[in-house]
Amino acid sequence: MTSNRDEIVFGGLDGLTSALGVMAGAYLANARAKTVLITGLGLAIAAAVSMAGGEALSDEEADGRIVRAAYMGGATLVGSFLPIAGFIFDRRAGLVFCIVITVCVGATVAHLRPGAWWPSIVKTFAVLAVAAGLSVVAAVAMGATG
Repeated sequence: MTSNRDEIVFGGLDGLTSALGVMAGAYLANARAKTVLITGLGLAIAAAVSMAGGEALSDEEADGRIVRAAYMGGATLVGSFLPIAGFIFDRRAGLVFCIVITVCVGATVAHLRPGAWWPSIVKTFAVLAVAAGLSVVAAVAMGATG
């Protein structure tokens, strides 16, 4: 796992950030839980394929690129799906689960990053906060009221 840590961190954070943004916007748009879940699943699959494909195509001459691509895609899929999973039940439970799992996965991703723990936490949660904040602003600008 250590040799593919970069791919896991990059993919996991990308998936988590993308899903958090979509969940925040969809929730504020008063989307039904099933709509949020279906939208989120589509995002998770597309993001995983995109990240794996990007990794595989980025350096076609490098050894191990397919393995790195698999780690990247898998981490993106997991990072994307986890915040979405709570919407299987209902909107409110989905939102609470999304927040809790985002904090837990975000802390795990920060822990996997090289360097000191607290700066990694701050940087990771800053990225997540920006994604959620911009999604909320965009949703409100489009008339969503939550």
